[in-house]
Amino acid sequence: MTIINDSFGFLPVNKTIEWNNGRTVPVSDLDPIFSEVQEDINEDGFIYPPITETYATDLINRNGEYTSPEKAIWRKKQKTKRPALLHKVPISHTIEIDLQNPHSQEVFRNREGAFLMHFMGAYT
Repeated sequence: MTIINDSFGFLPVNKTIEWNNGRTVPVSDLDPIFSEVQEDINEDGFIYPPITETYATDLINRNGEYTSPEKAIWRKKQKTKRPALLHKVPISHTIEIDLQNPHSQEVFRNREGAFLMHFMGAYT
């Protein structure tokens, strides 16, 4: 058997949830994370991604020379405002699970770990 540990966020529960071959445990500094998340929760109880826009630049100037991204002039593209495609919420819990058939961390995150995280999110 192989014990896999992974972390995820955000689960609004300050307790350990155990089952026959694993558990999810809150991180040790959970109170400041709860406070941070409370600022971002909408009145409907959900956290929405921030609004973002697309920017563009030419990293090769008209002389054919490379300009580093830090020195480049970035221009906001028109009509690109939208919710961010990806955004992260703070990590609130870790999952510890003892698997009969060991997987890599990535496979666990995309299979059992993803199921458990969504299941526990619906549970709360």
